[in-house]
Amino acid sequence: MPLNLQSPSCVAIQAAQLADSLSAVTENLVDRNIQVVEYGEILNRRFGYPVVLNMFTWGVPDSNLSEVGDLLITHGFEPGGISKIHTQFYGVLEAGGLMFLYGSTRVHLVPLSFLRLSLDDCHEVVSSVDSRHKTLIPKIRPYLISLICRLIALPTGMRRNLIEHDLAILLDQVIFPRLPEGEDEEHESEEHFQQRVEQALSYVRGWDWKSEELRYLEITERLIQDCSQLTKITECK
Repeated sequence: MPLNLQSPSCVAIQAAQLADSLSAVTENLVDRNIQVVEYGEILNRRFGYPVVLNMFTWGVPDSNLSEVGDLLITHGFEPGGISKIHTQFYGVLEAGGLMFLYGSTRVHLVPLSFLRLSLDDCHEVVSSVDSRHKTLIPKIRPYLISLICRLIALPTGMRRNLIEHDLAILLDQVIFPRLPEGEDEEHESEEHFQQRVEQALSYVRGWDWKSEELRYLEITERLIQDCSQLTKITECK
């Protein structure tokens, strides 16, 4: 009788094997003093957005990119997984950096320079793949700037929804105050929504913005006041 790879038992085994491999990679990263930065959907999940992870995106110092890729291969990951169709639509958002496969799960290694981040823009948290170790995630202000910069830098005609998705989640889950338990945005009064808008504006204006970053504050204010501006941002005005 052929093995059903989609049976619950096989899926559970594959998930356990993936977790073991990611833990082994994390252990090796610690041993080599290489720090990676969680980004994308894995970060969205940290913010409280419900997501089934089928891709782990790690920002990697440019000089360590190949070494981290070799570690993934050592622990059972295979080079590949870049979608030709997605590359056609999303360009470097799909094809930039290095991609690896473990079953149907992808690990995308992206140079930190491409993400417009540095290690100094990040802080330590418990790793999403191995709770025994620490990893890095971007601080909120640098992450916001990273998303805006990457959105602005996209060539004309390139699909923007991947970054717009992450930016919308950041605004909703982190920057806007949460609604009280049992309430939802659909039934929220306009008066109460405007109160949350003002609270969100006050929150971001209180950050320690550098003078050269004030243009990103202006964009953030526009997004908070009118989320439809998300699809219209093409430059810093």
